[in-house]
Amino acid sequence: MKIVVTGSSGKLAQYLVPKLTNKYEVVLYDKQPPVQSHAHFILAEVTDMDKLSRTFYGADAVIHLAALRSRYNHLPMKVMETNVVGTFSVLEAARNQRVKKLIFSSSDAVLGIAQSQPDIEPEYLPIDEKHPLKPQDPYGISKTLGEEMCRFYATGYDMNIIALRFSNIFCPGDEQKYLNDARDPSVRRKSLWAWGYTCRRCGSSYHELSSIKSTRIRSVSHRG
Repeated sequence: MKIVVTGSSGKLAQYLVPKLTNKYEVVLYDKQPPVQSHAHFILAEVTDMDKLSRTFYGADAVIHLAALRSRYNHLPMKVMETNVVGTFSVLEAARNQRVKKLIFSSSDAVLGIAQSQPDIEPEYLPIDEKHPLKPQDPYGISKTLGEEMCRFYATGYDMNIIALRFSNIFCPGDEQKYLNDARDPSVRRKSLWAWGYTCRRCGSSYHELSSIKSTRIRSVSHRG
């Protein structure tokens, strides 16, 4: 099984890619080289349709992680270009190469709750896929548009697409930072509507993509 990962030099990919390469043929795609990986790497922009199409040739699945966050000093125009035009380019290249399985890295920013000024409350709990979307910044808007494009390609071109709305991403080495935040819940009070499982051994919450089989994503969580 051949899997292409866009945004392969980002934080999430650095943790995900080693797990994928243990089982699958993986091709990495990013504008920056990976820190460490033996997988085949393509240096290119996520908006480069021709390069994407060539990279996707023969692929069974695409994991689209490439994106920019507006809160990290990226100009709104660049955020929209990378996240909206980039996602469209990925979807269109996948369609052109008949790639039927795609995972889109979305965000809880589509809900707008954690980013709201002034605060907005969830309309109901627990929040599900039907909850109204109220993005509050260019990043949230770009991810909302990305989800809509995924919906269009899934229904219009019979593609199997899953959008995962990530919140904070915890990777090895991040434990102390978030444990420090936990001592003062007000630091992340706007995210306290979320829920998760707790690891009995370390006391921190985590969610791991452990394997990809057929069109399903199997997740492994442990409750303490």
